[in-house]
Amino acid sequence: NDFGYESVFVKQVEALVNEGDIFWAISTSGTSPNIVEATQLAKEKGACILAFTGKTDSKLERISDICFCADGPTARVQEIHQLGFHIICKLVEQNFCE
Repeated sequence: NDFGYESVFVKQVEALVNEGDIFWAISTSGTSPNIVEATQLAKEKGACILAFTGKTDSKLERISDICFCADGPTARVQEIHQLGFHIICKLVEQNFCE
C-alpha cells in the first residue's frame, strides 16, 4: 500500500529483470502508466523490450526495441494481441521444450 498504482510492477522488475532478458510489455493504449514505468526500468536494466500496443507512436512504442502495433478498436486490438501471444508461446515451446 506504500506505492501507487503506477509502480505496481516496478518491484517485480527490480527483483527479476536482468541485463539480456526479454521483457514483454502489453498495453492496448501504449500509455498505461504502470506498464510504461515498469518497461522503462526494464530497459534501464538492459532488457530487450518487446511490446504489444494498439497505438502507433505511443510512449510504450517509443521505448521498445520491437513493437507490434495493432491499431483499431480495443476489442480487436486485444484479439490480435491474443493471437500474437499464442504464436510466440508456440514458437518458444517448439524451439526450447521439445
